[in-house]
Amino acid sequence: MTSGKKNIFTLAASFFFIGTSFSSPSDIAISYDLNSRQIIESKDAYTVKSISGSIPQKIYIASKLLKKIQRKELDIQKAFKVDPSIFSNLDKNTPVFFQQGESITLKELIASMLLLQSDEAAILGLQLINTSDKKENPALNQIAFSENGFFVALTELFSGLQDIGISFFDSTVLLQDQELPSQIQTVRSGNSETVILRERNKKQSLAISFVKNSEYPENIRRVAVINFQEEPSTSVNQISRALLHAVNDFETAKIFPSGHKFSSIPVAGGIKNSVDVITPSDIFVTLSKEQIKQNKKEPIEIIIERKELIKAPVQATEAVGKVNILQAGKVVKSFSVYPGSDVGVDKSFLPLIFNTFQKVFKKRNG
Repeated sequence: MTSGKKNIFTLAASFFFIGTSFSSPSDIAISYDLNSRQIIESKDAYTVKSISGSIPQKIYIASKLLKKIQRKELDIQKAFKVDPSIFSNLDKNTPVFFQQGESITLKELIASMLLLQSDEAAILGLQLINTSDKKENPALNQIAFSENGFFVALTELFSGLQDIGISFFDSTVLLQDQELPSQIQTVRSGNSETVILRERNKKQSLAISFVKNSEYPENIRRVAVINFQEEPSTSVNQISRALLHAVNDFETAKIFPSGHKFSSIPVAGGIKNSVDVITPSDIFVTLSKEQIKQNKKEPIEIIIERKELIKAPVQATEAVGKVNILQAGKVVKSFSVYPGSDVGVDKSFLPLIFNTFQKVFKKRNG
C-alpha cells in the first residue's frame, strides 16, 4: 500500500468549520471510495436500508439516460419540445429553468438536472426513460437505492458524463441559448478539488472530492459522501468531517492493472485449448490506517476461486471466477475475473461427433 501525507485534505475543508457546531448523532453520513468501489466505515455513519431524496433521484435518472445514450437508444444531440404538462407537477416554490414550448437537447437536459438541480429536468427525464423502456419505472418520489447501489450508479455516472462533455466542475450551463450559473459549490486547494450538491431544503448533501497525493501523483483519491440531516445548518459541517475522515484515515491503492493475468482455464471444444483469466479493469483496494499497520502482523492473502474447466463458446463478458482479498481471515475486497477473449466452438469436431452418433444409431437399429 502506498502511504500518503497526513491531513492532505485539511486546507480544502477547514473553512467549513468556522463559527459552526458539530452535527448531532442522529445525522447520517456515508462515505465511499469511487476508485475501489468500497463503502468506507465512517466514525459518524451507520447503515441505512435505502438512499432516497432529490439528489439520488437525479443520479438515478441521469445514469439511466446515459446508459440509453451509450446503447444508441437515445441521441444526445436530438432536440425535443418541452412538454408544458411537466410544470403542473412542480412545487410552487421550485425555481423554473425551462422555457415552455422551446426546444431542448438531451445534453442540456442532463446538464440542467445535475448542475442546476432542475426538478423539471428530472420529471422530463423520467418521462423519456418510461417512453423508451415502454414500461413504468418508479415514480419520482419512490426512487431509492441500496447503499452500495447508489454509489455504483454515481461512479458509472462520472465516466458517462466525461464521454458527453459534462463535468460537475463546470461553472455554467448552456440551456436554450442562455448561459446559467451552476448551482454546485466548488472548493479547491493545492491538493484537492471538491464539488458539493445540496437539496434546496439543505437536509441532504452530496460531496465528491478528488485528492492528489504529492508523494504519488498517479494515486488520485476519488471520495464521495452523502448525508442526511435533521438540522439543515449542520449539513456542510457534517459532510466536511466525513470527507476529512475518509481521506486522512484511509488509503486507496491500485493493486492490479486492467488485463492482469491470474491464471488460465482449459476450454473444452473450443478453437483454443485454454483462455487467460484476467481483471476487466484497474483494481483498487481501500484500507484504514489501522488495517495497514495490522498488515505487518497479519499479511493480506489473495484467494482465487475459478472454474476448473469451461465449455465453448466462451464470452469475455461472462465472469469465470472471483478473487477474494483477506486480512485476518476477513474479506476486505472481492472482485470478479473474466476470460481474456472470446473463444468460439471448434467446428472441426462437429463432423466427428455427427459420425459417432450415426454409428451408434445404426448399431442399435441393426
